[in-house]
Amino acid sequence: MRYAQIDESGFCFAVSQLAGPVESPSMIEMGAGVDVLGKRWDGAAWLDVPAAPVNAHQITRRQGLIALYTEQGIKEQDVQAVIDAIEDPSQRYIAQIEFANQYWEIDNPLIASFGAALQIAPERLQELFNIAATL
Repeated sequence: MRYAQIDESGFCFAVSQLAGPVESPSMIEMGAGVDVLGKRWDGAAWLDVPAAPVNAHQITRRQGLIALYTEQGIKEQDVQAVIDAIEDPSQRYIAQIEFANQYWEIDNPLIASFGAALQIAPERLQELFNIAATL
C-alpha cells in the first residue's frame, strides 16, 4: 500500500510503499502513479502549494552572465570594462578575482558595485539573481 506522510498542516513531505494498511492521521492512503509530494491534503483532496518567493543568495558565474545578457543585454565584456575602469590597482585586481569566481553572492559589496556601475538598481539586481537561479 502506498501512503503520503503529512505534517500537522497537511503538507506531504514523504511518500512510502508499505506492506500493509496503516491507521494514522498523518498517513494518507493513495493510488499508484499519484504525485503528491509538496502538496497539501485538506481532508478531501490534494491542493497545490504555491511556492514561496525565494530570493536567491548565490548563483553560478554562468547563470549570472546568461541572466545579464538575456535580461539586460549586458555582455561579459561590459562587466570587464567596469573592472578595467577601476583606478586603484589593488581594488581592480580584487574585482577581477570576484568577477572570475565560480559563484556570485548577492551580499558581496563588489556585486552591488558592478550593478550600480551597470545602472542596475538593487531591486533589479535581486530579480536578476532570482532569474539566474532558475537557469
